[in-house]
Formats: sequence, C-alpha cells, structure tokens
Amino acid sequence: MNQDHLHLRHRSPLAYGKIVNLVGAALLIAALSWGADVPGGIQAQSSSSLESIVTYAKATVTPTATSPQPLAAAALPSAPPVGAGVPAHAFDAAGYASSTDACAACHKTHVAQGRPLQNRWPEENVCFSCHDGSRAPNIKSQFQKTYKMPIDTTAGIHVKEEARTKQGASFSGSSRHVECVDCHNPHRAAAGTHTPGTNRASGPLQDQWGVAATNVSPWTSPTLAPIWPVQYEYQVCFKCHSSWAYGSSPPTSPSGRFPETDQSKEFNTLNASYHPVEAPGKNPFIGPFGSYAGSLIGGFTPASTMYCSDCHGSETAGDPQGPHGSTKPFILKGDWSRTTGRNSRNGAVNDLCFRCHVAAVYTDPANESNPQQTGFSGEGKNLHAFMVGKKGKVCMDCHLAVPHGWNRPHLLGFNDDGAPYINRTGSGLQRVVTWQSPGNWTKDSCATAGSCH
Repeated sequence: MNQDHLHLRHRSPLAYGKIVNLVGAALLIAALSWGADVPGGIQAQSSSSLESIVTYAKATVTPTATSPQPLAAAALPSAPPVGAGVPAHAFDAAGYASSTDACAACHKTHVAQGRPLQNRWPEENVCFSCHDGSRAPNIKSQFQKTYKMPIDTTAGIHVKEEARTKQGASFSGSSRHVECVDCHNPHRAAAGTHTPGTNRASGPLQDQWGVAATNVSPWTSPTLAPIWPVQYEYQVCFKCHSSWAYGSSPPTSPSGRFPETDQSKEFNTLNASYHPVEAPGKNPFIGPFGSYAGSLIGGFTPASTMYCSDCHGSETAGDPQGPHGSTKPFILKGDWSRTTGRNSRNGAVNDLCFRCHVAAVYTDPANESNPQQTGFSGEGKNLHAFMVGKKGKVCMDCHLAVPHGWNRPHLLGFNDDGAPYINRTGSGLQRVVTWQSPGNWTKDSCATAGSCH
C-alpha cells in the first residue's frame, strides 16, 4: 500500500461522488473541522490506520480499470485512549464513522456553512439538530433559560486552531467566547454522567483539553498551563474562569454585574478553606462528640471531591447535567441570595447549600440543643441552628457570597472584605476575635455588626 496516495477507480461520477463523500469527506473533515480531535495538531498515523479506511472504501465502491483518481492520504487522528468510553457520535475504534451519514450529520464538504465545514450555522445549531430531545438529551432547552452559557452571542469567534495553539488570549477581550466545542470534543465525547463525590472528568468531557493548576502559595493564582486530555472537570472550566484567560483584566459577570473572580485562585488547595473541587476539603467533620459527617447528603463525605457542575447547572432535577442554563443567577442549581438559609427554615427546599448539607441541621431551631451535629457549636448548642433558626440570620451573614475558596477557615468573610465576596446589609460578621475548635465557640468569639447576638 502506498502511504502517500490512495488510488480509487470509479465507474461513474455518482460512484466517485460516493467515495469522495465517504473517504474524502472523512479525511478532509479531520483536517479542517473543529480542531477537537487532536489538540496538539493533526498527527500522521500508522499504515494500519490507513489500511482500515481503504479496506472499507473497497468494500463500498468496486474499482474499475479506468480513470484512476488519486486522493491524498491526509493525516489521521489518533484513536481514543485505552479504557475511554465509546464516542457517542457513532465513531469506530479508528476515530471514523462507519457510514457516510455519521459525518454528514454535522458536516458538508462543498456547501458548508461556516469555516469547519458545518452543515448548519451558527455552530450550536449543529449540536441542536440532535440535542433537542428528538434523538439525544434536550440540551437546546437549557439555553432558552434566563441564565446560560452565552453560546448564542459569540458566533464565529471560535476557531479550530485553539485546540492546537492553546492560548489564553483565545478566551479574553474581544476573543472571549464559549461554544459547545470549547467544553466537549464532538468527535470523542462519550455518553454518561459523573459519579457524585468525585471530580474525575466523565464521558462528555472525554478527550477535551483544558488548563491544569499547580498551586504555589495560599490565596494566589497558581501556575496554569494547558493540558490534554483533561483529567478533571475543573480543568475545562479554568480555560475561561481563571487568570489564564483574562490575566488582570477580568470580564464582567453577566449575572452579578461585577468583575469575575479568578476561580483557580479560589480553589487553590493551599487556601485555608475551599469547596473540594480540586482536592478533598480541609474540614474533617470531627468535633468533641465524634464525626458530624452525617450533616452531608447527596453522596458526599469529608473525603469527597466535587464537580463545578454539582452547583452550576439546571435547577430542575432530571434535566441534562452540565452548566448549560438555569433560571437561577450564575447558572446555579438552587437559590443563593440574601434569603438562603432563612427560607429553608420555613420549609423551602430550593436553597443551593442544602443540596449537599442537611437543611434541618443548619436551620431548624429544634436542633439548637444538638451540638454534635455541626462544627459551629459551643455552650451546649448547635450555633448554626441557633443563629439561623432562632435569630433569623442567613448564610451570607457569616459566609462568603462567592463561596469557592478563601484565605480564612470555613469560608468566613468579614464585612470589610468587600464585594463581590461580601453581600450584606449592614449586619454580619466583622471579625473572629478568637478562633475556636468545635464545641468551644462562645458569643465573645466573634465581633459582629447589627443584632447577631
């Protein structure tokens, strides 16, 4: 087999068109499409990979002895990594579809709309042709909600070269954008969902590239560098939501109308506290009465990690997973506002915090006499239940309004820490006078404004 050229003979223009659509389109699309197959660039493969394409082509169109038509043997993408899920878009082990329709469902070779030979425009409409509930989970409906990833406002900015160059400038300034293919590799993504309590990248993120963090010191931006393929979900998120993308000039949050924060800095595992996105958190959930890990629900334990999309995503149970859209600000799965905590005491179940933390432990005044339930305890009381359930305080009166991570334990924020981390109305925690262990907190441990005590 000549590795440089593939000679295919045909009987008629129709037959030639068929083989062009089959092999020519497949090879050309691999070279010109979204650039999601091989983020490091298209790499030449072994002759065995080429043989598999030729074998299938010969079985499809019978060659004749006339009019040889050479087709350049384009470099082929690598196969999915060993042990990976089967790509959901009908690809075989070599990375190519076993029928022309599998390619043509998304691409056209001669009359395509858009640079990557897409058969629909704008980009997301290619995905929505299936992901509208007709043949695949209804992702389209998620982007019709009030708060969503802005894929419909950035048409044409994404270019296939991003996967090869891997530069933060692709996601900053006038180039800032998000498209489906920035999070999902359309040629390699597999079906499936992630396991609660873990942060490993699941099938839909398979073979995507992202940004890895090497934490150097507390409450500082880590050293950030591209990685392919991602191992964890947050590495996809850091492409846009970290200083790697926007340096010292962050964009404005569409929901909060304030500058976005550096989430790689917030989830830094050297910080005093953080939600366990990169690694298990620092709260052992152990007090003088033993473990209070029973205050966690949803499959979480003190040793768990989590996805960003455990908090960000649809507010409706049963909707497709992922931070596509929500009726809640910041694409959150539950309410997070100046009433969070107070509403739960009155029976509401939509507060964000209580998707993972038992609402009654923190908000029910009947649990004031159960200090063993929480680390914020002292003088024989569960002080969460006392402050929220009896005194009417809310989560944000003591904790951060952006509760990713912080330079103090327990995500505690002081009034003068300022926006966006503080969202209070004249009352709340001013400082901790004396840091205490569980069971030893008193009224004098904290200095507060307003009528906290």
